[in-house]
Amino acid sequence: MKVSVVVPVYNMEETVGLAIASALDSSLRDLEVIIVNDASTDRTGEIIKAHAQTDPRVRIHTFNSNMGHVVAMNWGIHLAKGQYVTMLDADDRIDAEKLQLQADYLDANDVGACVTRARLIDDSGAPFTDEKHPRAKLLKPENRTEEQWHAFFTGGGNFVFGGIMFRKEILPTVGPYD
Repeated sequence: MKVSVVVPVYNMEETVGLAIASALDSSLRDLEVIIVNDASTDRTGEIIKAHAQTDPRVRIHTFNSNMGHVVAMNWGIHLAKGQYVTMLDADDRIDAEKLQLQADYLDANDVGACVTRARLIDDSGAPFTDEKHPRAKLLKPENRTEEQWHAFFTGGGNFVFGGIMFRKEILPTVGPYD
């Protein structure tokens, strides 16, 4: 297995189907989608089950009680069988080439992880154009010094988890999300 896509989810019936479909529609076919249902009380369970019934690459784990996003994410990583792991929040989508491009990059480079840029979209999937939105500036391309990039990534909350792909083998060294 090349890539594991971990999808922690809690009560996201309106968006989880699109998130899962975006991962399954990837140009990279050697993948699994691990959905960790954090005890959803809406129709999320039905929606993810329907995906699992139609595509054997989808695996589901359901908690009996709500454990929180980070616990669900770490459990999904624990279950991952892929050489590489990436996250997908249940209200996000993956571009069709993202997984292949990142896996190719990790194959060709001796690094533990790589990060892609993200694009804000509205509820219909159209590019988000509100320049006043607090996250809009964070996602604009800019040339930055090494120090500025370091501050950007270590300043807290400045990147989208779905943009990260890492080698599963680095987990014993870096530890789980906290």
